[in-house]
Amino acid sequence: MNILMVSLDRKVFIEGDPTRLRLAGYGRVFNELHIIVYTKKNLGFVDTKIADNVWLYPTNSSSRFVYVTDAIRIARKLFKGRKQGISLVSGQDLAETGYAAWRIARMLKTPLQLQDHAGVFDPYFMSESVGNKVRAFIASFLLPKADCVRVVLPQGKEDIVARFPHLEARIAVLPVYTPIDHFRDTSPAFSLHDRYPQFSSIFLMASRLVPEKDIGFALRAFKEADIAESGLIIVGEGPCKEVLAAEVIELDLEDRVVFVPWEKDLVSYYKTADVFLLSSTHEGYCRTLVETVASGLPFVSTDVGVAQTLISAGADGILVSRGDHVGFRDAMRSKVFRPVVATNSRGLDLIQKMTGKSEEEYRARYAASLQVCAKIV
Repeated sequence: MNILMVSLDRKVFIEGDPTRLRLAGYGRVFNELHIIVYTKKNLGFVDTKIADNVWLYPTNSSSRFVYVTDAIRIARKLFKGRKQGISLVSGQDLAETGYAAWRIARMLKTPLQLQDHAGVFDPYFMSESVGNKVRAFIASFLLPKADCVRVVLPQGKEDIVARFPHLEARIAVLPVYTPIDHFRDTSPAFSLHDRYPQFSSIFLMASRLVPEKDIGFALRAFKEADIAESGLIIVGEGPCKEVLAAEVIELDLEDRVVFVPWEKDLVSYYKTADVFLLSSTHEGYCRTLVETVASGLPFVSTDVGVAQTLISAGADGILVSRGDHVGFRDAMRSKVFRPVVATNSRGLDLIQKMTGKSEEEYRARYAASLQVCAKIV
């Protein structure tokens, strides 16, 4: 199969980035994989070959408003009329890339796959911004036109089927692959308690510093939990960093909250912290929670993404309703003072059942889903 993807993920242009390595690995199950990536011209990206049969094409757009037209232009130049055609076009989401993928699929007369990693019909997602309302509107327009859809959790499928019952047979559930063995078996290279001996208990957060992560919610809960000699380590980067740093000062937590730049491998953080915190208002999946469970770290999470799935299957976590500030605070206290009563390896079996136990098996399942999709016209 020759696959054309339209993507938002610019990290694929960074040597050694896990996303780039994952996409290069797809070359083992496809004849050709071509990926058009939305990028701004001033970033200076160029066409790049990342495996013998995997290519990246930056749109190098003058603004985000012409991402779609630039993606279509690239696809027309590369593939229209080509003797060895594209078997399927895939859009990474149900809006920005999905719209371009639909236009390209029509132009090339090939099947269309759309992916939903965000949960666009989640009420919290839609209420977050006007932009998200527009994304949900575009998704409602595009979904009936898709030959197949990939979601990352059963709940995502249920949300789409509730609106479009006729799509049920076209929707495949395939979570984001997580190398569970790596997080389970790798020994930590350092201890957070050695690095921060002033903290007797260490809470950990690891995420992009963006509004939907609602890290301010966790900061306020941490302040009110008032657990003696406890600290909060926040690993990540993003546009909200300055606002969050100011909030730390406002809450008088300068001596108890530490910001750490993003790190590719979080094993040492997961394995030497005491409790992981996730305070997001919405998540399509949240791979960090799977990594947390695989590392043996208990967690407190709002009811988003994969959290319910993990806890229902026996993982050591506490689920709190979104917006329940008191419940989140009390769960933090409970997790610090209550002994672990669940085996954290429980909860991973269901994830591995959906993704496969190895990356090779995961790739094979993904390729098989696209092969089925390519036959639907």
